[in-house]
Amino acid sequence: MSQTIVAQVLSTGLIRGISYRCHRRITPVDHSRVDETEVTGEIAHIHQALHAEVAALDALLGQTLSDTERQLVEADRLMLKDDELVQDMCHHVELHHCNAASAIERVLSPMVDEISAIEDANLCKRGVELAQLKQRLIQHALGHRCPLPTRLDDKQVLVVDYLSPAEFLRYPEIAGLVVSQATYQDHLAILARGMQIPLMVVTPEELGPLPHHQEILLDGEQGTVTINPSRVQSEAFEVRFEQWQERQQAIEADALSPATDADGNEFSIGANVSTLAELPQVARYGCREIGLLRTELLFMDRLTLPNAQEQYQTYRTIAEAIAPHPMTIRLFDFGADKMLEEMPDEANPALGHRGIRLGLEQPQLLLPQLKAIARLSQEFDIKMLVPMVNQVEELHQLSELYQQAAADLPPGEHTRQPKLGVMVETPAAVMNIDAMAPLLDFISIGTNDLTQYLYAADRNDPTLSKWYRPVSPAMIRALAYCCSRAKAHGLNITLCGEMASDPKALPLLLAMGIDGLSLAPTQRPLIKSVLARLNINQCQQLLNRALKTQTTRELGSILNSL
Repeated sequence: MSQTIVAQVLSTGLIRGISYRCHRRITPVDHSRVDETEVTGEIAHIHQALHAEVAALDALLGQTLSDTERQLVEADRLMLKDDELVQDMCHHVELHHCNAASAIERVLSPMVDEISAIEDANLCKRGVELAQLKQRLIQHALGHRCPLPTRLDDKQVLVVDYLSPAEFLRYPEIAGLVVSQATYQDHLAILARGMQIPLMVVTPEELGPLPHHQEILLDGEQGTVTINPSRVQSEAFEVRFEQWQERQQAIEADALSPATDADGNEFSIGANVSTLAELPQVARYGCREIGLLRTELLFMDRLTLPNAQEQYQTYRTIAEAIAPHPMTIRLFDFGADKMLEEMPDEANPALGHRGIRLGLEQPQLLLPQLKAIARLSQEFDIKMLVPMVNQVEELHQLSELYQQAAADLPPGEHTRQPKLGVMVETPAAVMNIDAMAPLLDFISIGTNDLTQYLYAADRNDPTLSKWYRPVSPAMIRALAYCCSRAKAHGLNITLCGEMASDPKALPLLLAMGIDGLSLAPTQRPLIKSVLARLNINQCQQLLNRALKTQTTRELGSILNSL
C-alpha cells in the first residue's frame, strides 16, 4: 500500500531507490553511581569519546564545505580540544562516581540550556548543534556500534533514526537518506549537501513503521517521502525527475560560461579549496581559477608538516588540474582555531601567534613552503597570498625569506616570481594599504576575520553572534575605504569569506570595484545568476545609500529593496 509523508528537506534532490531500514534508538543515560574501581575506566571512556568525535570532525574537514560550514565544524573541534572542558568531565566522574556518559551530560546540558534560553535565532541554532554534539559524545562513551550495513550502493536509501557524520561517510555512493533526528545546520546535513545526496527528516512516529527493502521516492522539491508508490505516483515522479535532471544539467552547463554583469563586464569567481577531494567540483561549477588554497588544511591530518618536496608535489597536483588558469596559494595560516600540535597554549589564540606572524617567528615552518612555491612558480601561474599581515615591515622580512628559499633553485631556473598579495583581515591592514601597495600585485579581503577584528567579536563564540555582522555599516565603510585605496594604486582586488557568497552583498562589492570573488565552487551558479542581473550604475546608487546608513537594520532594508 502506498504511503506519502511530508518531510523536512535538508539536502535537496529527487531519487528513486530501495529502502534499507535500520532500527536504532538513543539509549537513556544511566546516572547511577559506579564503583571506585571503575572510575579510571570511565575517565578513559571520556577521552575515547572525545577522540572519536574529533576524528569524525577531522573527516568532515576533508570534505567540500562552505566557509560557514567549515567554521561550524572547526568551532566544535576547538571546543572538544579545550582542556578545561575535558578536566570538568573527568572531575565529575571522580567527584560523583558517575559513568562517562553521565559526566558528559552533566557538563554539557547546562551549556545547552543556557545558550538555548537566549532569545537570538543564531544562538538557538547553536544550542541545537551543541545538543547534538552532546548526544554524539554520549553515544561514543556508551560504546554504541551502529547496526548498519557494511556497504550501500546508489540504488539504496538508508532509513534510520539517526546517523553520525562519520557513519554517513561510509556510504559515498548512497542514493539518499531518511532520518528522524537532524537539523539544517548539523554536520550530517552539511555533508549531505556537500555530497549532493538527498536528506529528508520525518517524525519518529512516521519513521517507525517504514519498511525494509521497498521502493521509495524522495522528492526534495515537493518535500515528500513515498513508500510503495502507485503507478500514477511513479509516473508523475518520473516526469518531475526528468525535468529536475534537465534543470541541473542546464545549471552546470551555464556554470561553465564566464560570469558577467548586466553590462557585459566579466567578473572573476574563483574557488576556495582545502583538500584534493574538492578539485572535481572546481571544474564542474565553472571556476576557472583557485582563488584561495588553504594550505594549512591540506596537511591538518599529518603529525608533522611535509617537507618542501612533498609540498611541491601536492601543490603541483592542484596546479595541473586547473592549468593554464592561476592558483592563489595562501601561506600557512596556523593559529586561532587551526593549531599545530607543537604550538603553545595561548590565553587568546585569535590575537596571538598566527598567520605570517607565526611564520616569521618560526621560519622553519615557512621556508619549506616558500621553496615549494618558488619552484612551482617556474612552471605555473602562481599567486602567493600572505595571511594576517598588519604592517609593511612583515613584507620586508618575508621578501628576505623568499629570496633565501629561491636561492635553492638550480642556476638559471629562478626566472619567475609569484605575484604577491596580502590578506586584508585586520583594521591595521586596511589602514596600511598605502604603505604596502608598492610591494604588492593584489589584495584579497578576508571578510570573516576582518569582521571579527573590526567588531572585537570572536566568530567562534556563539554568544557573540549578534555582534558579528559582516554586512553592517561599519564593515561596508571599511571595505569601501580599502577598495578605494587599493584602486588608487592599481591593485587587483578579490574578496573571500562568507560575504563572497552572499547575494545581497554582491551589488555593494561590484560598486566598490572588487575584481573577483573566491568561494565554495557550489556557490558559483547562484552568485553568477545574481551578477547577470546587476548593472554598475544601479549598484553605485545602492552603495551611496548604504554608506549613509547608521544601523544594520537600515542597511538591510536598503539591500532588500533591490
